[in-house]
Amino acid sequence: MSDVYQLMNVSDVKEDSRAIVKILRDIKDRKLDNDLRLLNYYHEIPVSYPASVDHVEDDMVDMTVHQHQAAVMHHEKMTFLKSRHFPHDVIAKVFRADVNRSLAILSKFAYALVRAERRRFVRVKISEKIDVTFTSANSRCSGSLTDISVGGMSLHVDDNSALEINATGMLAVTLLDKALDIPGTLLKIVEEGGMHKYLFEIETTSRIENLISQFIFQRQLEIIRELKDSI
Repeated sequence: MSDVYQLMNVSDVKEDSRAIVKILRDIKDRKLDNDLRLLNYYHEIPVSYPASVDHVEDDMVDMTVHQHQAAVMHHEKMTFLKSRHFPHDVIAKVFRADVNRSLAILSKFAYALVRAERRRFVRVKISEKIDVTFTSANSRCSGSLTDISVGGMSLHVDDNSALEINATGMLAVTLLDKALDIPGTLLKIVEEGGMHKYLFEIETTSRIENLISQFIFQRQLEIIRELKDSI
């Protein structure tokens, strides 16, 4: 199951795809109001702009999209479609995305639950190397920060330590040139890219929460600049 979405069925796969394409055709033909928006996540940041349907043939749909959306779609090879005309959100494969012309061709439509929208906190991925050390009563591990929100953080650790799930302790990390000691609980360990990813829930004071929020906002600006530079 994806961390971002979960596939859903209203009927069967083929019938759902036909129903979705029919709605898109009706939007193109102006039988339905165009309230269509596309949604992608770029380094955990939501990117969502309106789109219009230009042409429908079989299960291939041509759309005019925002340049930012096209850039992310080119990278991700998928997108979500949102409209009140759909009984659920829709996921589609990106057959082609032309950033310069702000055009995209979508296919393989299915209904989906966008799990990322249900997150309590905004989370960003980290591109720079930020060291984090977690110390509990019985063990200690060090790793690199992979993502962070005001409610939690994840680390990449080279070697699997002796930490047990639900271990509590302190996370030592430096953000915005401020050294922080943050109480945390290890929720889960998963394998990712040959490394171990440790997911922690954290407890924050108002000072720590403000610092993390400032760090996230700064990272969001960097991500948007990266996206614009890719166009």
